[in-house]
Amino acid sequence: MYFYISRSPNCYESISMIQHTCNHHHLGVHLDQMPGILGVATRHLTQTTSINPINPYVPDAYPEELLGMLLDQPVALLQASAASLGLYDPTSDRIVIKVARGDWSMLAGQHFDRSIGKADQVMTSGQPYTWHVHDQSHHPFEWVETASTVVCVPLFAQLLPFGVLWIGRQAEFTTHELHVLMNITGIATHAMTAFMSSQPNYVSQNGFSSEKILDFWVSLLALRDSDTDTHSHQTTRMLMRLTKRIGLSRIEQDQARKGALLHDIGKLAIPDAILFKPGPLTPEEWQIMRRHPVYAYQMLSSIPCFRSILDIPYAHHERWDGAGYPRGLVGEAIPLSARLFAVIDVWDALRSDRPYRRAWPEARVREYIQSQAGRHFDPRIVPVFLEMLAEDDQYISEWSQ
Repeated sequence: MYFYISRSPNCYESISMIQHTCNHHHLGVHLDQMPGILGVATRHLTQTTSINPINPYVPDAYPEELLGMLLDQPVALLQASAASLGLYDPTSDRIVIKVARGDWSMLAGQHFDRSIGKADQVMTSGQPYTWHVHDQSHHPFEWVETASTVVCVPLFAQLLPFGVLWIGRQAEFTTHELHVLMNITGIATHAMTAFMSSQPNYVSQNGFSSEKILDFWVSLLALRDSDTDTHSHQTTRMLMRLTKRIGLSRIEQDQARKGALLHDIGKLAIPDAILFKPGPLTPEEWQIMRRHPVYAYQMLSSIPCFRSILDIPYAHHERWDGAGYPRGLVGEAIPLSARLFAVIDVWDALRSDRPYRRAWPEARVREYIQSQAGRHFDPRIVPVFLEMLAEDDQYISEWSQ
């Protein structure tokens, strides 16, 4: 199994730099092998040259709150029973377990030889390692017997390996699950490093506020796909206008804003070959794509400050008539904020170019929105939204005269 540098849009400018750096450090990186991690993250490295990079080999440089969020995502997505994250300390030449979860929680704060759990091998080769535990001698942590399958993945900062992440559970990991693990880990690690380097004062004595954590997660989405990030901000601005028009409270508006910004966060777990496919998806690919609201729920529900904003990420693809996904909710069983956002989400998507189709004219988009009242959309929301757009037309017309 190899690391892979994604050939997704806009990454070609970084390929030669990445390959040169990885060859220099003997990371064993191979192009075009599997759905990716380093390419998605490193193609943005050349765009952040103005930041002051942190030293990846200083374990205390990374707040445990961010490291915990990095670890919690694969734990939730893969339903792991045990997990731990270790950083390499060159001063002592040992691995420091910074955070641990589940059955390995007792490992947090402990120091081990760098060979522990294949850490040295994984960091040197740049390749993840998966093995099945049949006896104590093969277990990464000899005294822990709770996981029968373990995967160890290297962590990179500024293209250098600086630690490892272990995930353990009873069931074997599928190839798709390993792809998900590498995508999430690679993107999150790079985003964490860039976030801390560009905003060094974000950590206070009280840790990270919910707004700062939101900023970090929005940066994750931008790293994976700039088009998705643009769509998220555009739809969020429209949603804020619609929520005020509908009469939601300020608290409800703020929850809707945060949920809208992260509505596509589950796409971090979708393979590049599907997410960036330049044509229509096959039925099998659609099955995977339609899991992104579930991935979003699993990722965000593990973070306490995000548990109140799950309605839009989890339910924005539900339909009024019950034909949506992932739960097939009907009518008012769909949260109100998700019903509001669904109209805006489709409106913005149809009026934007996609690899497999051109953007629709605005008039055609509005006709479609109207035709879907009572089918895809809440029939009471559609006229309010269209009226808001009509007022925009009037304002633009008067302003241009």
